[in-house]
Amino acid sequence: MKKGMVKLLNYVLRSAGITCITTRDGNKACREKQLLLKLANLPCNPSSVECEDYASCIVFSRDRACQLHALLSSLRDHVEEGLELYVIYRATNDRHKKAYEEVIELFNGRHIEWRAEDNFRSDLLTVMGGIATRSVFFLVDDIVFIRPVSLKALSVFNLREYVPSLRLGEHVNYCYTEQQPMKVPELVEADAGNAHLVSWEWLQGDYDWGYPLSVDGHVFLTDEIRLLLENVEFTAPNSLEKAMQVLRELYRMRSGICYRESRIVNIPMNRVQTENDNLYGEVSVEELLERWEAGYRIDVDKLYNVKPESAHQELPVSFVLR
Repeated sequence: MKKGMVKLLNYVLRSAGITCITTRDGNKACREKQLLLKLANLPCNPSSVECEDYASCIVFSRDRACQLHALLSSLRDHVEEGLELYVIYRATNDRHKKAYEEVIELFNGRHIEWRAEDNFRSDLLTVMGGIATRSVFFLVDDIVFIRPVSLKALSVFNLREYVPSLRLGEHVNYCYTEQQPMKVPELVEADAGNAHLVSWEWLQGDYDWGYPLSVDGHVFLTDEIRLLLENVEFTAPNSLEKAMQVLRELYRMRSGICYRESRIVNIPMNRVQTENDNLYGEVSVEELLERWEAGYRIDVDKLYNVKPESAHQELPVSFVLR
């Protein structure tokens, strides 16, 4: 009876042009408005623009030292200039901890700031607080760089108007996470001086082509993302990306930038997080750890220059002695 009266009341109010919302929705709308006002008050010329490097990259890793090694190896091969690199990692037992220690040793001298995770949100905000570059992007540890990336070429775009993506390309026409084909939007040459870059409107895209706030290689203005993260709650990468969607409509009003051929691909061999029931392949975390302990690594060279149909794709991997 009570539910029926509520429905009747809502119907009457809608007929009169009045929208009824819950207190929870009202508080959410108020928080969003306050965040948008804070973003509007950010300086037009961020102080970080004077940094010598073009961008910062923050990598998230948990119990996947072998996959992290593949990511960092491919990044070393394909990104040569202007990058500050941070890794926030978590090992849940001594075997994983030892594997991470070996990866850290192998990349000694590569100007990587390593941070063993204690509290994900606090650790990420601490790292963000120390970033001086104008732009920042995030990566998870099951990503591999497959083609060269010029951060200098991307740095010329106004990040209040564009959201560059390293994972999209004109051949990406399937959404793995939704198991659905997706239409590639109209792509136009983004820069007369660089035929490799194309642009589209996020509002015109569906699935991955309409999803700008991704932690898989999308480039953001540091000052904006720092403010966003300070004003939302999250506990791990998946809830981080979900929390970021509070500004989804704002970012969808911007244009996208990507290479004609994607620069990274996420290879979902397994799953270590418990926040989402994501799809994944058949190469377990335990199997990868055993391979690593036996002295093997993922042969990233075999993955270079592939043209994945999806931003996430279960590509076959092989192993070689490291």
